[in-house]
Amino acid sequence: MSSNLGILLKSIRWPNLLITLLTLSISQYLLIKPINSELGIDFNLNLMDFVLLGLSVVFIMAGGYIINDYFDIETDLENKRFNMTALIGKNKTKLIYIALTLSGLLYGLWLVIKLDAIGLYSVHLFSVLLLLLYSRSLKSTPLAGNLIVAILCGIIPILPLLFENESIKNLFHPSYFILIFLAFFAFLSTLIRELVKDMEDVEGDKKTGKMTLPVVMGMKSSRALTILFFSMLIVLIISVIYFMNRHDLISISYLSFGLLLPSMLLFVTLIRKNNKADYHLISKRLKGLMIIGLSYGILYHYIYL
Repeated sequence: MSSNLGILLKSIRWPNLLITLLTLSISQYLLIKPINSELGIDFNLNLMDFVLLGLSVVFIMAGGYIINDYFDIETDLENKRFNMTALIGKNKTKLIYIALTLSGLLYGLWLVIKLDAIGLYSVHLFSVLLLLLYSRSLKSTPLAGNLIVAILCGIIPILPLLFENESIKNLFHPSYFILIFLAFFAFLSTLIRELVKDMEDVEGDKKTGKMTLPVVMGMKSSRALTILFFSMLIVLIISVIYFMNRHDLISISYLSFGLLLPSMLLFVTLIRKNNKADYHLISKRLKGLMIIGLSYGILYHYIYL
């Protein structure tokens, strides 16, 4: 039993789910709620609503990881990656996917009925559909699959705001700039990491017929595009530092030494290194960079809110 639980937890990438819950919590309670209070906007999501939102997101994400293993079994085995389907079989994998995804959809339905906002249920349905299409076919479509994953990750910091009937109207209010920054940061860092992982797995993808960007366009073009997106990430961080309050030395130091400097070091590594082991290392460090970036919301709360 414990062995099966360990396999399941590894397959649903439980650290990623914890990061998602942390991001939602930071957004909801350290940013959106105090900002709404300052703006005099009613706060519609109570604790129960937030729990339902978090459960729906986590279960749908977990289902997405499971179905990805289901369709990626050959490629994962070729690339020597962990794959639950190879251990328990396709039938059990499908049942677990259905159970997780259905749970996420039911939690989401409970939430939108409770909020009397049934139109927002399209967020859940659209996410499930995108994850299924991604795993089934779009993952092998050059750049399209990478963009889908990046967009879904970029939405997470602003997701609670979508369920606030009033505050969504003020999404581009200057007070919400931190949410916009976190959303773009999550989008770009995820997109870069997805492209790096594709370059890491290029040989296995070729053998199994996966038409990822490195397979179709070649490694040189893929690296050039990844470098371009990495440049955009660095420009984003520099822009936020530039427009930061000059007296806020804590934020400036955090962003400079916690985000900008590591980003530039990874950028140089990406330019100079080009083998499988290097890409694997860059991918792991990008994940750490994502956590540091999203965690800035905590510091921002205590300095400005």
